[in-house]
Amino acid sequence: EVERPVVPKDTKYVPLVQQEYCSAPACISMVMLRRGISLVPQELLGHAMGLTLPFDKEITSRFYNGHVGPASTIGYGVRVHEPEFHPNAAFQKLNIPLHFQFVPVSALKSEELLSFLDELTAGPAEDAKDILFCFSQRMLSPASLLLPGGDRG
Repeated sequence: EVERPVVPKDTKYVPLVQQEYCSAPACISMVMLRRGISLVPQELLGHAMGLTLPFDKEITSRFYNGHVGPASTIGYGVRVHEPEFHPNAAFQKLNIPLHFQFVPVSALKSEELLSFLDELTAGPAEDAKDILFCFSQRMLSPASLLLPGGDRG
């Protein structure tokens, strides 16, 4: 069996460990690292993006300033779908020089998707735009497969 490196040589990103319920902040942290922007804790970024945790002492004990509450319509974690917690609001609050734009895949015709992605990633790696694909475990998995407490990503 051929041994493969932990980080492929052609990647632009250094993988980071995700803090529970902080998948979006972890992804944004990888973009920040690639762009040479000073990192902030995932929990702090998540807090600015409306991070909500389930009512569970074991889970909340792993957070410095975890906000507990009922799950939103897409589960636990960040609430970027609410205007006050939009990533750009968090970036401004935390002085992070990034800009986030939502482009729902449903807004693109299937034949346009690949050309859209090619256009965003064309050119030298340092000039290419960063793309985050957001998925909801609640939307992708049957309820019987969800971890206790809902989404953890």
